Amino acid sequence: MAFVEFAKGFLGIEDSPAKKAEHEKKKTEFLGIAICLFKEDLGRFPSELKELCFNQKNEESWEGPYINWQGESTFENIDERKYVFKNRGDRYELESPGYEINKN
Repeated sequence: MAFVEFAKGFLGIEDSPAKKAEHEKKKTEFLGIAICLFKEDLGRFPSELKELCFNQKNEESWEGPYINWQGESTFENIDERKYVFKNRGDRYELESPGYEINKN
């Protein structure tokens, strides 16, 4: 990713706001799918997003990782801002700061 950003800067290519929003929408949809797969396996939504990467509670029905851990930036949006995740019991809320809220 760093090389891509370097190349874009070097060549003077910048993503338009519409392209960035489209990319972020796809990224949050992918994250939403991982959250739903977690729920399908465990019968609950994760308490925190890190549970998508690690079986922190040693649950037998955990079949992850649902997202590969890539350091603290794993759960940052394309503007390097942390996603805001809230488990509401029967649903979840996922917000990408600066972008639309994705609720399920």
